Amino acid sequence: KGALARGVSKAERKADDKAAEAEESATPAAMTKAQLVEADEQGQPAIVRQKDSTTGLARTVVVNEDGSQRAFGEDTVSSLLAQDEEKATSWMAPMTDRVLRALVNEISERFFE
Repeated sequence: KGALARGVSKAERKADDKAAEAEESATPAAMTKAQLVEADEQGQPAIVRQKDSTTGLARTVVVNEDGSQRAFGEDTVSSLLAQDEEKATSWMAPMTDRVLRALVNEISERFFE
């Protein structure tokens, strides 16, 4: 959310995105309940919706083809919706189809909450 919320250079946005991914990819013990959204070709979870059993907070986590993870939650959706179309488009442009599907899943979940 950080780089998206401010006008920053591409290098700064990339560094901010990497920091956010590292922070969000850690799966705390409380994040034990997960709903399968999409499986990969081998049947392994590719996109899951996790809910923290302690706080009730939920997020969508995507496992990329290279094994890296990225998570989208309430802060991501709020930040994205607050941006103008140009900033939102440039933030989403480098995302793979799988990551975009995870983002769309999170936006849809938030819409129906």
